[in-house]
Amino acid sequence: MLLVKKVLCNGAQQSYMPPSTIAIHSPYDVEAHYSSKRSVDCVGYKTHVMETCGEDCPHLITQVYTTLSTVTDDAAVEPIHQGLEEKSLLPVGAFHGYWLCDGRTSC
Repeated sequence: MLLVKKVLCNGAQQSYMPPSTIAIHSPYDVEAHYSSKRSVDCVGYKTHVMETCGEDCPHLITQVYTTLSTVTDDAAVEPIHQGLEEKSLLPVGAFHGYWLCDGRTSC
């Protein structure tokens, strides 16, 4: 991880950690940044997956959207919605937002 040293006017040095949006956390992928949400910490990317979830139909993945790990989940809603609209796969009825699942629970 990069530690920035700032030289003050009097010659003293002050160390600080840069924000995670600019700190490099992997020498192999300079876009892989640190992110923390509740009890989950990660370095890399976030993948947002939209799927059908009707009671009488199979659960099919309709849209996959990958972002930097520092991008907030709500910032991904609009691009996902636009992608679904381009494929004529918008949800029936009102689009109420998004839900986060842990892969073991259904939305």
